[in-house]
Amino acid sequence: ASALTAFVAGKDGLKKVVDDLWESCFPLHCVIGLQAFIILDTNRPAMSFITAAFGEVATPAWRRLDTLLLRLTSRPRLQVVVLGHHHLYTPLEKRTLWLVKWLEIVSRRNLLQLLSSEADFYLHGHRHVAFKFKVERLNIVSAPSLRARASA
Repeated sequence: ASALTAFVAGKDGLKKVVDDLWESCFPLHCVIGLQAFIILDTNRPAMSFITAAFGEVATPAWRRLDTLLLRLTSRPRLQVVVLGHHHLYTPLEKRTLWLVKWLEIVSRRNLLQLLSSEADFYLHGHRHVAFKFKVERLNIVSAPSLRARASA
């Protein structure tokens, strides 16, 4: 049992194999008619209980996303919809310290710059605050959580 535990927890063990496999899957994408859907893993790999909540897009996924967007945007009339768990950006009037720190993607400016010229929509989870706005071509949409809708 201790050999198995060491393998699972070790730097070359099962956890690393599973983490590497998971990371290699993103971004996921499919094209249905004139719409392309791209799913990003925006969860930072957990270093601790606290950092597990931070948003991040891994560097290898960035490279794959950039290549994928170049391929997709070369198709005329294709609408590109990107989905992620964390906020890409929170409008200034909706910002609080906890929203920025805990909900937004750490490298959001770079991602916003890339998506604003290559994608049509960014839809995300972490739906604590309702908003929608546009940056260049990109529509960023956050639906409110059920709790927020019930109290409104």
